[in-house]
Amino acid sequence: MSIEPEVPYEITDDYEDDWRDSTILMDSQSGSDANNARSTVYETMPDRIPDDHWVLPSTNSLSDILGTRRQRLEEIRFSTGTYIEYNQPKHQVDIWGDRVAVEKAKKHLDFLASQAALNHPVKTKTRKWSKPERELTERERQKAERRLARLAEEKSYQGQPPTPQPFTAMFALPDQSVPIPKLLGEKDSYLNSLRSQCKCYMWFDPQLYAIKIVGQEEQNVIQATARIRNWYLKCARRPASRTLRLLNQPSNNVDIKFGKLPPKFVTYKFTKEQQERFMLDNQCLMEPVSKGVVDTIRERCGDLIDLEDSKDQPAKPITTLSPRAQTLNERNLKSIQDALEVGLESLRLFDWEIRMKIRYGQICLVDYPKKSSDHFFTIEELSDKYFPKPQFRSVLAPCIGKTRTQMKPLFEYLTTHCEEFADSPRTSYSINAMQQPTFSLRPMRGESVPPPGEPWKTLLTARFRSDGQIGLWNCLTQCQDLVSISCAELEGNYSWEAKLEYGRRLPSESNTPHGRFAEQLRKGPENRLILVKVPDYEPLLVTQKTKWVYGWGEYIVEVGCDELWDLTRVEHNKAGLPLDLGQTEPHRTFYKVSIYKEAWRDRFAENLGLNIGEAPRWTPIDFLAAENEDVSVFMQMANTFGNILTQEVPLYWNTKDQSLV
Repeated sequence: MSIEPEVPYEITDDYEDDWRDSTILMDSQSGSDANNARSTVYETMPDRIPDDHWVLPSTNSLSDILGTRRQRLEEIRFSTGTYIEYNQPKHQVDIWGDRVAVEKAKKHLDFLASQAALNHPVKTKTRKWSKPERELTERERQKAERRLARLAEEKSYQGQPPTPQPFTAMFALPDQSVPIPKLLGEKDSYLNSLRSQCKCYMWFDPQLYAIKIVGQEEQNVIQATARIRNWYLKCARRPASRTLRLLNQPSNNVDIKFGKLPPKFVTYKFTKEQQERFMLDNQCLMEPVSKGVVDTIRERCGDLIDLEDSKDQPAKPITTLSPRAQTLNERNLKSIQDALEVGLESLRLFDWEIRMKIRYGQICLVDYPKKSSDHFFTIEELSDKYFPKPQFRSVLAPCIGKTRTQMKPLFEYLTTHCEEFADSPRTSYSINAMQQPTFSLRPMRGESVPPPGEPWKTLLTARFRSDGQIGLWNCLTQCQDLVSISCAELEGNYSWEAKLEYGRRLPSESNTPHGRFAEQLRKGPENRLILVKVPDYEPLLVTQKTKWVYGWGEYIVEVGCDELWDLTRVEHNKAGLPLDLGQTEPHRTFYKVSIYKEAWRDRFAENLGLNIGEAPRWTPIDFLAAENEDVSVFMQMANTFGNILTQEVPLYWNTKDQSLV
């Protein structure tokens, strides 16, 4: 990198009055190559007073900030175009270079010092003598008194009541599938929470194998009984997963063959190049083929044409579906109803993050029966014989287009027929990582620390405020697809997939690896993320998500542009300096489309604030049997928008445009 002045100037042959020192960096116009000039800076120490310096803090050791053998100094030299050297007598770093480069080097050093302070906090000794604690203000005193009164009240409901209570109830445990310690909590911690919140006395009776509830208020006893029942169901219940592979009922009779993926196809997931080539070579798409035979003589021309003449007549497609195929949509409706009903009910009592939406794309066959390329499957064979088999596996590839030009007809349609939200487009960032849930213990001198456990897969999602600072963020783990319903469309370009998924939220605390990583995230000048290395947190894949959001009746349409960076392919500096993704082009960019109802998100948001034994207000009936919402409407809207995509957006691998616009 060359060092340039901040104001326009004219290059002259007189370098004595020039603002630069040629011993620091030779001008590119003086006949020397800029790269050679950089190497001169790094290899030769300037023979003059430093332009600036940076004093190392006394709270951390030299190796904590500059690394062993001071290798981080070399990284800063290359990244800033300065020459820096550690000045041992003054315990400072001397810096040579122009003002902009010097400031950049000092920012890197400030960052290393802040990281050292976080990773190696200084332990201060406790003084024997200290100032007396200040007297509480009136407001602080009242707050402390209320807290003590609340704790005393909570404790008063522990154990059995001192006097008989007017209202009594009992919840008999159905079986012994849930251990009593798991139900009541360590030292009755869960039961104590219910006691204090419901203001009732509750205890376990081993002879009756039941939870007894008594209290002064009837409503409190009823509430406590319902909550202990819900808590038991949550402890005993496991989420019920379902996977459905369906075929949308076509209007005409067709056969289906399995065809190879086109050369420009975007695979359903971003992975290593070798694995991606394997997917392109081995996965298939379903291709419909019109089914035709020569009609009988009577159907064509009665008895007037000789039988021999019929051999020369072209085949005519059979358009009539078989009786079994004519019930395809009816059977699909019943299958979706059952899968969603079981899945929603099994999730209802959990305080997890739950999402449901309908995505569009191409159904890729991953594991399928190996047949010759000229083999054709009937509608009945696929829907009844192969799709229900657990060995048969298919996934949705969500790419609708690679460039904005390819998506232009859809944007024009949505602008004309829908209403765009005021905050559209929305930008968020997601980071897939492997991490420890908490910071690993650091060994003290002479002590051994047990090795950390297996890392967790996590997904961190963050948004930034208008001032560039991080805003709302959350971190999920154990993300699972509970109900996955894929419906292949034979008469259009785009199939759809509905997913009901969930994940556990990790606490949003700064003393965790993901919390410290999130708090240090920031955006660069090119609106790209700048990542900071944090112990026990290893980011693997970063996605910048830009979403254009439109209102389409009671549904919301999201057109998203995903830009992905695979951090295993990005060269990291060894000094642990911030990684600016603005210096690296995304490894993959594609557009995708999905629809959902805002009511779905509002209902699922209730689960995030559930206390022990609480249940959200929604039930599966709200999704499956409401006045304006049921499975038939669900399928109709999914198919309707799929038809709109078929009309407006051609298949991207058949278009000539491949350049970003």
